[in-house]
Amino acid sequence: MKKKLVLMMSMLLSFGQFCSCSSDNDEEVHLDLYGSWSIIGYGNDLEFHTGDNIVNTSKLTFNPDGTFNGVIFPNDVFGKYECDGNNFSFTEIFSTKLGAVDPELKYIDYQLRIVKKYRILSGSELRLYYEEDNYIKFNKER
Repeated sequence: MKKKLVLMMSMLLSFGQFCSCSSDNDEEVHLDLYGSWSIIGYGNDLEFHTGDNIVNTSKLTFNPDGTFNGVIFPNDVFGKYECDGNNFSFTEIFSTKLGAVDPELKYIDYQLRIVKKYRILSGSELRLYYEEDNYIKFNKER
């Protein structure tokens, strides 16, 4: 009887680890997201917009507690985000209004508010998708 009980407990523990979908595993999946990312541009694989007014002027930092902060030049941005698998959304976005914003940066600020999913490529490129094929592209800061 004792042998059967030990065998049954071992099987249950193994099964639980195999099927686990805990937040610990989710955190491990999202570790690549945490840190600072510089905006490179936006668009899709066929039509991509970038330039000096975008590159090195804006960045976001994602924290493990679900908060973010950064700059979309010249304004500071901060708030909260959620991710589940590849689904992603900003649940709160606040920003300062320091003055005139370049139209392309204003467009990026608007698109951040409707992001629905994300992808990280090669650990150093982040894409936040605001439409099926359109995304904002970031490079990981070192």
